[in-house]
Amino acid sequence: MATTQPETITIIKLDPAHKDERGYILNVIDDQRISHVAVYTAKKGSVRGNHYHPKQLQWVYLVSGKYVSYSKDTRNKDAHIRKEIITPGMLVFSPPMVAHAEEHLEDSVLINITDGERDPAKFGEHTIKFELVKQKS
Repeated sequence: MATTQPETITIIKLDPAHKDERGYILNVIDDQRISHVAVYTAKKGSVRGNHYHPKQLQWVYLVSGKYVSYSKDTRNKDAHIRKEIITPGMLVFSPPMVAHAEEHLEDSVLINITDGERDPAKFGEHTIKFELVKQKS
């Protein structure tokens, strides 16, 4: 049976799985085969993303900062651009063929998680440029 992917990003506000006087445990992703994890930063005013992945699933967890998330289903030229404010503790899931971009409102620290290869030499195979928002000068 084929699984249908959503036509837009999914934004999830995560709640701790466990919390006590020592701190908390936050389960970010369960039941997925992960092949790549990266930590990245973004300066206030910068734009990141502006691309989509033909086959990969991607999750971005915001550790600190704040940004505007933009997304659009590339399979539908008439699809609207979704715009959402992302704050710390939120997880943004992008399915294949959904373009996504981040416009950072604050300096930010993020964790990027994917289920596919991210070899820089094969960038054009796993990541396709798609401008949703222009970088401000």
